[in-house]
Amino acid sequence: MEKLITVMTDDLKEKNVWKLYLDLELPLSLVLAHMEEEGVRIDIDALNKLSQECDAKIKEISAKLYAMAGTAFNLNSPKQ
Repeated sequence: MEKLITVMTDDLKEKNVWKLYLDLELPLSLVLAHMEEEGVRIDIDALNKLSQECDAKIKEISAKLYAMAGTAFNLNSPKQ
């Protein structure tokens, strides 16, 4: 384990991201661990409203794309 820590520490320092790790990543990992243990509250109404807004925006953009292409196609297909 000590060797792994040394290798990872050296790698972060070589890539000049050691300060980022110490100042941001490490403290954030503690917050995220706490959130996992305690859970989070979700505003279902706000989440549903946001979902509806996103769906409407996706439909609007899809319609524009179909109009530009001159035909409907599967937007989720990497080949199309």
